[in-house]
Amino acid sequence: MKFLKTLAFLSVALILLSNINTCFAATKIWVGITTNWNSALNWNPAGLPSSFDDVIIPTLPSGRNMPTIDLGTLTIKSLTINSGASLNHSGGTLLIDDVVSISGIFNQSGGTVSTKDMELENGGTYNQSTGEFQISHDLKIISGNTFAATGGRVHFIGRSGGGANYTGNVQFYEVLIDADADNNMNIDNDIIKIAGNFTNYNPNLNNNKGTVIFNGTNPQTIYSASTPPATTTTFGNLVVNNPTGVTLLSDIGVKTSLSFNSGGYLDLDGNILYVSGSEYIGSLPVELSSFSAVILENGVKLKWRTETEVSNYGFEILRSSQNDNWSLLGFVQGHGNSNSPKDYSFIDENAAAGKYSYRLKQIDTDGQFEYSKIIEVDLGSPMNYELSQNYPNPFNPSTTIRFSVSESSFINLSIYNSLGEKIEELVNEAKEPGVHTIQFNAQSAAGGLSSGMYIYRIQTNDFVQTKKMILLK
Repeated sequence: MKFLKTLAFLSVALILLSNINTCFAATKIWVGITTNWNSALNWNPAGLPSSFDDVIIPTLPSGRNMPTIDLGTLTIKSLTINSGASLNHSGGTLLIDDVVSISGIFNQSGGTVSTKDMELENGGTYNQSTGEFQISHDLKIISGNTFAATGGRVHFIGRSGGGANYTGNVQFYEVLIDADADNNMNIDNDIIKIAGNFTNYNPNLNNNKGTVIFNGTNPQTIYSASTPPATTTTFGNLVVNNPTGVTLLSDIGVKTSLSFNSGGYLDLDGNILYVSGSEYIGSLPVELSSFSAVILENGVKLKWRTETEVSNYGFEILRSSQNDNWSLLGFVQGHGNSNSPKDYSFIDENAAAGKYSYRLKQIDTDGQFEYSKIIEVDLGSPMNYELSQNYPNPFNPSTTIRFSVSESSFINLSIYNSLGEKIEELVNEAKEPGVHTIQFNAQSAAGGLSSGMYIYRIQTNDFVQTKKMILLK
């Protein structure tokens, strides 16, 4: 009998507790006296939202303020951002137990935002520049809505994407998929763009339809634990748009197709890529790492180097003088397929005094071709030691540096930041007399440079000169 009374008491207590939780559940509406989320006066009814509350950010009348979260850990039940409203999250942690519905704008510039579900609808936008966005169930970005990430990470931490729909404008930066994320994250014919690294730790992840486009401007990597990659596919379709290179860190499988746009480059790095169940053996772009010119007594000597070559038939050498069309000077045979650096040269013996532009036309064995950067040479320049101003200046991302050498000398030409720290060595070797031009690319230098002023310096045994240049992104 005593046991039955105890059991009855516990049952009543559980019912009361459930009723208390229900009573605590409420809708909190932002009124925007200030921008501070943690101010009780900014909410109706007054008081800070709790884990039991559905939070609504409405469109506000003139003179009111949209909320900002910048510190601490906040937990709420759900979040709705109406059309015309916005929320700025710059620090701290926002935990949402249920769903985020965005018809307005969510700006994340730091901290962590973690939710079970998220839906972008009615023109909703999620902007991410830094920080981490965590999703543990469904992520729905339907047509007409935008997820735009210029930095930060999208982290699939649980059963993400069982009902995923990415048909809107979807641009992720870094993507991380945990081992227990849903095995079919992307079930529709959707398109996802990724500008950073992609890392998947779920060995059972199997995407069959979606298209993933790697479109970063800095080198990117792909790692996937999906096994076996010949039958379990990480991407439905894979598109490489990054000319600085996307590198595989594991074997991966692609269900339907692989394609390259905008000079995209894929480095297998010793790994195997399966496309439609078969190992990929297709062509990779010829990687031209340098192209320069030096003035000789009897003409102009062009020099260039490739780091790797696949199906490289060769190079046509093209020249243009001021206001003239490009003319063909000659042809240099390529090495076909090569995994090691190859050096090439060509001497233009028919260049009179004047200014000239040169470029290369690299031709594949199947007839496809691509043009190199253009370099300029002035045959009227005086033969003294001289460091010229780079052109263009300001520049982004590449510029041309020209220097004159009056006699055979050992030359060092280096780039320094505003603190005087050396960040790139462009030349460190003996050079022949003449005018030399060097291409400097800020994207490939030391992993990529930020906007600002830089110094370039030339030094021989008895000549030193410096110039300033500005990288403006």
